Amino acid sequence: MSDSEVTVKRKIEEEIEIDLEKSAPLSKKQKRLEKKGKLPVEKADDEEEGKSKKSEHGVWIGNLSFDTCKEDIKRFILAKLGKSEEDSDAVVIEEDDLLRINLPKSKVTKKVKGFAYVDVPTAEKMERLVSLSEQILNGRKLLIKNANSFEGRPEKKDPTDTDSRVLFVGNLPFNATEEMLQDHFKSCGDIRRVRMMSFEDTGKSKGFSFVDFYDADATRKALKGRLYKYLEGRTLRLEAGEDRSKRAPKPRKVEGAVADESQSAQKEYSEPAQVEDKPAYTENKESYDKPKRSKEDRPYSRKKPGQVLASAQRASVGIVKSTGKKMTFD
Repeated sequence: MSDSEVTVKRKIEEEIEIDLEKSAPLSKKQKRLEKKGKLPVEKADDEEEGKSKKSEHGVWIGNLSFDTCKEDIKRFILAKLGKSEEDSDAVVIEEDDLLRINLPKSKVTKKVKGFAYVDVPTAEKMERLVSLSEQILNGRKLLIKNANSFEGRPEKKDPTDTDSRVLFVGNLPFNATEEMLQDHFKSCGDIRRVRMMSFEDTGKSKGFSFVDFYDADATRKALKGRLYKYLEGRTLRLEAGEDRSKRAPKPRKVEGAVADESQSAQKEYSEPAQVEDKPAYTENKESYDKPKRSKEDRPYSRKKPGQVLASAQRASVGIVKSTGKKMTFD
């Protein structure tokens, strides 16, 4: 290879420039789709960044109807909080102040989930939006509150914080035995007994059991430890069971006392006897005293199907023995 050819290649390599701001070149498959017009158009990064940005001042709108759209929410807010001559000093919300309206939809039904998020630029306008709570939109009263406020939510209880001495063990292999569970949980604490739930006919495990410890600390240790969640290649389901010793005792019933109480209660709370309303005066008195006849008492009542045959006398179906007499009919 001559020196002139080497210098030409170096010049070509030096002239190649790569613009990092441009998008990556299309693949062969994408070029074919582009020719057919089936290549999806990618949105600009600036638009995606603008939509993904959330304002610090936002509200959560709940109890929406499932056919609500973003335009309905926008018209509702502008109609209630737009410019008006009556409240000139009140905080006004215009269309430009609605920075973001997020209306989540279900992936399965493709319908609105029943709530939305609306972002505004200032805290004053956020409080103004919250004042619209209990207003009606599409026939439903809205619940509007601060999107960053989580008051009223129930606190999540730590499942490992328990005072029970019983441990529920689920998703067991069907060949599990009491000895396997005792060896598996013996490092947690002293085990009182293992109650293995098994089938009566085969004696195999039903897939769950209860482990009774002498102390609740052993149950908490079993729930927190990761090593106790796996047995014979299966992930166990560990939960705190109900401790029978902490159940409230049932009150004992004395027969005499219970009988007296029931009788007194019947006397106190017994309903008054209902008196039938009868006419004060009737000329034809026989019409009230005449008893009604049932269907069975009627002389020509129709009998049930098959009742005649069931009550009929059974005739012999055997062959009649010959007596040697011949009968003739004139």
